[in-house]
Amino acid sequence: MRRIAPFINAPCTGSKHAVVALSEVLYRELGASTDKVHVSLLCPAWVPTKIWDSPRNRPADLHEGSESDRERAVREQVRGILEQGKLSADDIAAATFEAVAARRFYILPHEVVLENVRTRMEDILQLRNPSPLRGLGERAARISGG
Repeated sequence: MRRIAPFINAPCTGSKHAVVALSEVLYRELGASTDKVHVSLLCPAWVPTKIWDSPRNRPADLHEGSESDRERAVREQVRGILEQGKLSADDIAAATFEAVAARRFYILPHEVVLENVRTRMEDILQLRNPSPLRGLGERAARISGG
């Protein structure tokens, strides 16, 4: 699901794809059995947060060693992309609360995500190879191999 889960690496993309599939199944299964629990799926694009700095929160004895020059360069590139996000974490939170209150399943606050989903579906329906992702920007395309 490269269109809903933009890739930086295969494990990240795979885990996001799994969350999408799991959420869709939960939506259907819970919807068939109760009206008291609802499921929504948030799929934002780049949001300026400090998530890429999360290793700073690890206890010293759990650090996995020093990062390579390549790893540090990628981390810095991603940090720069995140900082350029057009919607803030507060914007994403507001969109999420609104969608959950409306019992909307898909929460896609960035138009580019919806564009990439549409392109992916067209690729599948037309049996064509995956198209390049849109809206990543030059820096993100270099990181993701595009």
